[in-house]
Amino acid sequence: MDPHQLPSPNPHTNARHRQETLLYITLPSLGALMLLIAVLILSAAPGAATSSIGADISLIFLIIISFCFFFFFGVILLAMLYGVSKLYNVLPSYTRIIQDVFVLIQYKTQLISDKSASPFIIISSWKAGSKETLHQVRVFFSSHPDK
Repeated sequence: MDPHQLPSPNPHTNARHRQETLLYITLPSLGALMLLIAVLILSAAPGAATSSIGADISLIFLIIISFCFFFFFGVILLAMLYGVSKLYNVLPSYTRIIQDVFVLIQYKTQLISDKSASPFIIISSWKAGSKETLHQVRVFFSSHPDK
């Protein structure tokens, strides 16, 4: 099995997800839309005899403007939800590939930095070793003078 390929989805989980989507997202959205349409129809229906025609017309225009406003943002929200759902299906395999590339870059960078630093470390250790050897020789000869 290819490590970048995702396993196939569980059919029982998918069926439950579709049922929950219908129950918790689709039906409430349709109910709210039907309620909004009912409010629009009732607000546009002939009112009591005491209301004037101008007030009714202005109310209809206010409702139409607010309906257009919410409809526009509802369409944007649905488009974003659709895009995120499509991205959610594709994203895990690509993020795995990108993560593998970054791990490879990290490994290569570590190798290059280790190789570039090793001469300096070797020279520093030789310097420290020779300095300590000279110090020990000086201490030895200064503590044992020939008499």
